[in-house]
Amino acid sequence: PMYNKFRTVESILVIAEFTMPLLGILALHKLFTTPQFWNKYAKSIYAAFGTALFFCLLGILSPGIFGSYLGEGEQGYIAEGLDKQYPSLFSAVEALRYSMVRSDALRSFIFIAAGGAVLLLMMRRKIHTWGAVAILFALVLSDLYMVNKRYLNHDSFCTPELTKADPFP
Repeated sequence: PMYNKFRTVESILVIAEFTMPLLGILALHKLFTTPQFWNKYAKSIYAAFGTALFFCLLGILSPGIFGSYLGEGEQGYIAEGLDKQYPSLFSAVEALRYSMVRSDALRSFIFIAAGGAVLLLMMRRKIHTWGAVAILFALVLSDLYMVNKRYLNHDSFCTPELTKADPFP
């Protein structure tokens, strides 16, 4: 019922941008304040980072492993035989989407590896806790900024005069 209030990706993105870092902050708080937390859960933490890095690596090396990136409409066109009429169009669309998956997987791999390295260095006492928090904050902020620029950019805004104009004169 509440979802119909969010008309655009830009609106719903705010919820994810608030809750995901909040969950990360809660996990870091638990890690920093619970004695022997790292020793008790080190294998689980390594497994979590390793699993995420593994799937990112799959996306980098073989983005097609997750299936076709052609939508239902495009697959309908192929079923109608339009791929014979425009042979390079559908392969170009799929290649573009593969490259998008590959670049996003690489970006995710870098951020996950950097975050894991920061936590590992902090737990081994190579960097101070507040230094780790600052680095992780910068990583999260830069990641959020890069993702936001895809959805909210200069073209997402218009002058007030355009919003007041009657679309059906």
